[in-house]
Amino acid sequence: MSEPAPPQKLQRSLTLLLAVLYGLGVTIGAGIYVLVGIAAGRSGMHAPLAFIFAAIVMSFSAASFAELGTRMPVSASEAAYVQKAFNQPWLSLTMGLLVVLTATISAATISVAHITALLSERIARIGVGSSEDWSR
Repeated sequence: MSEPAPPQKLQRSLTLLLAVLYGLGVTIGAGIYVLVGIAAGRSGMHAPLAFIFAAIVMSFSAASFAELGTRMPVSASEAAYVQKAFNQPWLSLTMGLLVVLTATISAATISVAHITALLSERIARIGVGSSEDWSR
């Protein structure tokens, strides 16, 4: 019999700049281009205050992930942190599944917003309701 192959390790090639850019891309996402208009429309003249409040709230999450990333620099850090903190495999599995669910919901929200933005103008042109009806 042949000897088993030695385990392969991934080479770390993610620089600080790339990690920051990735974090910004995930946090801000493509939805900002579509959802900003909807949020600004609903908050009216208080839109700048709404965005400042959202940035403050998001900063707590960003600081938590920054601390988590420095303490446990592994992939799937949320699930790894839960595993280490509570030593319950089912809980870390649940955490991992919740991360996947969150990403799925975010992708669906962004998709619906983009489709709504693309189709609302065309539907309004042919007279099947106003574009405001489609942006809700």
